[in-house]
Amino acid sequence: MIEILNCLYLIIFFSVLFRLKFNDSIINKLFQSNNFSLFEKYSINILVVLLILLFFSFFNFDNTIVVYFLVVLNIFSLVQNIKKNNFINYFSSKNIFILLILTFVISIDLVSNIQLGWDGHIWYFKALNYYENLSFFNLKNTMMNHYPHLGGIIWGLFWKISFLDYEYFGRIVYTFIYVVTILLIAEKISNNFNIKLIFSLVFFFLTYDLALFSGYQAYLIFSLIVIIVNLLNNINLKKTSYYQLTFFIFSSYLLTWIKNEGLFYFSFIVFYIVFFQENKKRFFCLIIFALLVLLRIFLMDKISNSSSGLLNFNSFDLILDDLLFKIYLITKYFIIGLFKYPIWILLIVSLLLNKLNQKEYYIIYFGISSIVFIYSVYLFSGSQNLVWHLSGSLDRLMFHLSGFFMLFIAYRLKYFFKFFIK
Repeated sequence: MIEILNCLYLIIFFSVLFRLKFNDSIINKLFQSNNFSLFEKYSINILVVLLILLFFSFFNFDNTIVVYFLVVLNIFSLVQNIKKNNFINYFSSKNIFILLILTFVISIDLVSNIQLGWDGHIWYFKALNYYENLSFFNLKNTMMNHYPHLGGIIWGLFWKISFLDYEYFGRIVYTFIYVVTILLIAEKISNNFNIKLIFSLVFFFLTYDLALFSGYQAYLIFSLIVIIVNLLNNINLKKTSYYQLTFFIFSSYLLTWIKNEGLFYFSFIVFYIVFFQENKKRFFCLIIFALLVLLRIFLMDKISNSSSGLLNFNSFDLILDDLLFKIYLITKYFIIGLFKYPIWILLIVSLLLNKLNQKEYYIIYFGISSIVFIYSVYLFSGSQNLVWHLSGSLDRLMFHLSGFFMLFIAYRLKYFFKFFIK
């Protein structure tokens, strides 16, 4: 019973922390829109909070102070901005209710099946580093210290904030961010509560895997990609301001601090944005991009005693050796991955059923970039233990990248069901 109460406490805590009511006016001015839904506001504030926590993580500073400060500031803002007679209604609205209930159900599943996956042990020690209020530079003493640490920050902080001193309660933050993302996707199909709930359950069925909550960072990467793509779809990229460009680039930069693969996802997004810009803004974006990448290399070099990274660049001769057999193996495990996380199957089917309009051409860029990236990763990894690497990681890599396609699939479902959905 005490575990259930602790789950409820943490979920309510997240619902307040990531609401940032005081940030609404800034969001409206930044994006020049007053039409953001509740889940879109939550998603943007998730980016803001993670950026703040990432910034303070590089200092020898207790980040729980930052979290509590944001919560207190948000409560004060809510009290000031919501009329007293509507305050209870705000927290009892259907959208808030579905967010809390779905997060609670998944959190109970997590707490009832506590385990740490293979990679979970790596990020556990990064979480422990921040749970014990140690500095970023102490991460050089953790295993796999060439892995980035953002997932460990939020895991360790909310483990510390939990009433019960068990690490798995810190992982509940992943479930909250994941649920916000799924609800954000579902509302693109319909604003009708019942229809939104049905499609939310469909998307949970297609993407939910309890094993990915065992310390893996897959849901965090997947969710941030969906959130960023949604923001990009909400504006005219040819008319973006310097403030918007800066926010997009820094938000995408979060991906680089979750996993090493995030450097490539960050690049995909930045180059996509750059394509639509005039020369001055294009130069501005590329300069920020280069500086941020160099900063990450510099900081990671301070804590890493390993030169290993995402790609192990062997000699070109090694890549050519058994090239066709490697391509066969990658394709085989790619097909297996299609059925484990069938978002890619939906993408392929939806592309075959209806031609793309001009606003949907972005899916070609992200689709080709994703496939080239997948094959490049494993072709450059060498022949040794290739099957082991493919069987253990390709499906999760595909799941990360499926975040680029979720909103496209949602809009396609809306089109296909337009005669049944109002």
